[in-house]
Amino acid sequence: MTSNSRDWGLTILRLWMGFLIAYSGYLKVTGSDIGLSTLISLQSLSVAAWLTVGTHLVFLLGGAAIFLGIAVRLSAFLTALAAAFTVWKNSGADLAGLIDAPHLTTIFVVCVVLILTGPGRLNLGAALRG
Repeated sequence: MTSNSRDWGLTILRLWMGFLIAYSGYLKVTGSDIGLSTLISLQSLSVAAWLTVGTHLVFLLGGAAIFLGIAVRLSAFLTALAAAFTVWKNSGADLAGLIDAPHLTTIFVVCVVLILTGPGRLNLGAALRG
């Protein structure tokens, strides 16, 4: 496999997963009981609610940044942390939680791949630097 084909493969993976992560974050922010309506009354939120809102926003903004190719490694790192936190919050240290939440596990694995390999081609980060 040439470097060029690897870069284009990473680009397709980044675009698709960035879209799915951002869309998942959008659904979480707009459809959950801790969503936009509770963001208006920030003073009444507990620490657990702050963490939940924070993970939802990381999915939304991190997915958009991954899709656009802006600070991909940082966005992928924060998104991987949010996915790992969500799995841990829902199932604790039980490894069966990875099987119970395959979409979060997939997001975590793809984010680790993007951290290790970078954004591929067609990213705004390279265009903004140059």
